[in-house]
Amino acid sequence: MAKFIEWCDLFRIGIPAIDSQHQGLIDIANTFHLQMTREFKSKPIFETLNRLIAYAQDHFSAEEDLLEKQGFPKELLAEHKEKHEQLVEDIFSLNEDLVNGRISTMGEIETFLVNWLVLHILIEDKKIRDHLSI
Repeated sequence: MAKFIEWCDLFRIGIPAIDSQHQGLIDIANTFHLQMTREFKSKPIFETLNRLIAYAQDHFSAEEDLLEKQGFPKELLAEHKEKHEQLVEDIFSLNEDLVNGRISTMGEIETFLVNWLVLHILIEDKKIRDHLSI
C-alpha cells in the first residue's frame, strides 16, 4: 500500500538531524493516516496523535535551537517559532475535534496533515536552507 506522504529529496533541507526528524514526522503522519483509513479504533489513533504531538514539540525545539546557534536572523526565528506554536495549537485542536466527533471525513484529516506537515517543510523550513546556504 502506498504511503500517504512519501519522503523524497524535495523535503530535504540539508541538515541531517533536521531531515531525519522530518522523516520521523512523516512516518508518524503516515501511521496516523493509515489508522484513520482502517476500522476506527480510537485508542491507537489517539496514541499515534499524541506521539505526533510529542515528536513535533521535540523537533520544533531542536530546530529552533539549531537556528539560534547558526545565527538565523532574530526576526525570522521569531516568525518561525510563532508558526511552530500555531502548528502545536492546531494539533491539539485536531485532537479535541477527533475526541468530540467534530471531524467526520478523512479529507479533513488529510488536508490538515498536508497543510501542517508538507507545506511547513516545503515553505517555512526551506527558508532555513536558503539562509544557511546549504
